[in-house]
Amino acid sequence: MSPWASFFLLSPPPMRARAAVFRRSGGMSEPAIGLIVAVLLGVYLAYTLLRPEKF
Repeated sequence: MSPWASFFLLSPPPMRARAAVFRRSGGMSEPAIGLIVAVLLGVYLAYTLLRPEKF
């Protein structure tokens, strides 16, 4: 096996490296933002279902 092939096979994928950095930097902000967006979207959808004439 060539040295380049072994380098590419042994190096971690970029997503794993980014995930490791994210875990070390207090990674609870992204799920919290996602939860807030999901709740706001749910409220908006429920409101438009109950009052469709305003939209």
